[in-house]
Parts: sequence; C-alpha cells; structure tokens
Amino acid sequence: AAADQNALRAPLAGMLAHWRIENGAEVEKGQVVAMMDAMKMETAIPAHRSGVITLLAEAGTFQQAANVIARIDPIETGASSHNAGQAKPETKA
Repeated sequence: AAADQNALRAPLAGMLAHWRIENGAEVEKGQVVAMMDAMKMETAIPAHRSGVITLLAEAGTFQQAANVIARIDPIETGASSHNAGQAKPETKA
C-alpha cells in the first residue's frame, strides 16, 4: 500500500497517554496533539501537517511504533472546493 500522507503515526512504542485536542479539531503543523508515555518518559506527538484531525486510537491504549493513531486531512481551500461553481448561473425565463 502507498504511504498515507494523512496518517499520523506513533513515533515509538508506548502508551497513548492522552489527546490534547478534540476529534475533528483543526490543527496546525507542529502543534502537539497527543502525549505518549514510554519507559516513564513523556513524548509529545506533533501534527505532521495542518488540517482536520480524526482520532483513531483511544487514550490509555498501548501503541506499537508506526501505528496510525490519527488522520489529518488537509482543509479544502480555494478553487478545489468550488468546482461546482463552474456551472453557468441559472437564468429564470
């Protein structure tokens, strides 16, 4: 399978201690979205891109390294979301 550009992966094996954001939140690249505990060390998990986050793992669960714990989908901006606008305006006779 191709690498999923939107997948946020656990950087190491450990406990997903807690999420810092709500499911569906808009996040900025580099923003800390979760904390993991591994060998009594807390590790901050930053968003790898900006967009809308979908949480896929429960806080308090053990995650293997590289597990996908969330997805961050880029926010549609500009022309890409307005393709429907290409239609001609309706003219009422």
